[in-house]
Amino acid sequence: MEKLSSREWYNRIDDNLIIGAIPFKSMAQPLQEVENVRGVVSVNEDFERWYTTPSDEEWTELGVELLHFNVGDYVHTPTVDELKQAVALISKIADLGHTTYVHCKAGRTRSATVCAAYLITKEKISIEEAVKKIADVRHHIVLREVHLSVLRDYEATLEGNATTDESSM
Repeated sequence: MEKLSSREWYNRIDDNLIIGAIPFKSMAQPLQEVENVRGVVSVNEDFERWYTTPSDEEWTELGVELLHFNVGDYVHTPTVDELKQAVALISKIADLGHTTYVHCKAGRTRSATVCAAYLITKEKISIEEAVKKIADVRHHIVLREVHLSVLRDYEATLEGNATTDESSM
C-alpha cells in the first residue's frame, strides 16, 4: 500500500491510539519499541491474518496484549459488545501510558469504527466529531451506514449508563 500510493501504513490518532492496516510480522517489534504499542485490537476475518501477522504468541512475547474479533470486511462491523471490549482494552493500555494499534485489513472501516467508539467514550464527543478526528489523520477511512449505526447503538449504551448512574444518586 505505501509503495503503490501516498497512503501511510498507519497513523497516530492521539498519544495512546494508532489506526492502521494489518501489521506484518516484521512490524511487531518496531511497533512495540518505537511506537510504544502494548495493545493490539485486530478486527479481521481469520483468513486475512493467518500467515502475515504476528501470532498471539509473538505478540505476547513482546509484551503486547491482543484482542481479536472475527469481523467480515466492507458491510460488516464489530458488535456493540465487541466495541465495549475494545474500548476497555484501549483504555487500560492508555492508563498505563502506552499505545494500542487498532487494525483491520486496510485500516479504513472496521478499525475506524473501533477507534471512533474509543474517542466517543474517552473524549465524550459525538460520532461525527470522532469520525472527523480520525479522518483528519487518516483521510481514506470509509464508514458506511452499517458502521455509523453500530456506533449510534454503542453511544446509546453510554447514554443509558449515564442515565442509570444519575438515577442512583
